[in-house]
Amino acid sequence: MRQDLAGVTEVPLLPDPADMTAADLVGFATEASVSELDRESRLWLATRPGEDAARELLTVAAAGGSAERMGAFDVASRIGADAEMVWREYLDDPVLRAYAKLALNNIAQRDPAADPLPGLAMEPEDAACLLGDMVAIMPEETDGDELAAMLNQAVPAGQEAEIIELMAVSGHPAAEPALTALGR
Repeated sequence: MRQDLAGVTEVPLLPDPADMTAADLVGFATEASVSELDRESRLWLATRPGEDAARELLTVAAAGGSAERMGAFDVASRIGADAEMVWREYLDDPVLRAYAKLALNNIAQRDPAADPLPGLAMEPEDAACLLGDMVAIMPEETDGDELAAMLNQAVPAGQEAEIIELMAVSGHPAAEPALTALGR
């Protein structure tokens, strides 16, 4: 309906930014284009303190699935240093630890692979969690070559078997769907 009316009027997909919840924005992130998400994120983040916004987003991420974790990470990463304390609270969360490490290294303008902050290096377990989420949100019709290319880009050469093994024993909520996709 929105597309049919696009030439006539603009149909808003979301509530006013001040009334929008983090869950609304994260849900939108799973379907929006990059430019739409950028616009809505800026508007939403302007309506609340950064630390509060980060806490709301990471609460949604912790309770959600792969798409919600990745969408919340995308928006929360835009907050910057105001979100640092909240990211640190999630370093002990097995599902969000890898995202927290990435965010904290990004805030410090450090490369998490080559020059991480002390204690915030990306471990194989972290790579397994991130890879699990990335694979789990890929469309089912993704072909094997595309999936293999993504795997080769995301996992250091020679560590594929170790990462997949870690994913299998991790208990991470995205492990099963990701392994099923990799098996296909």
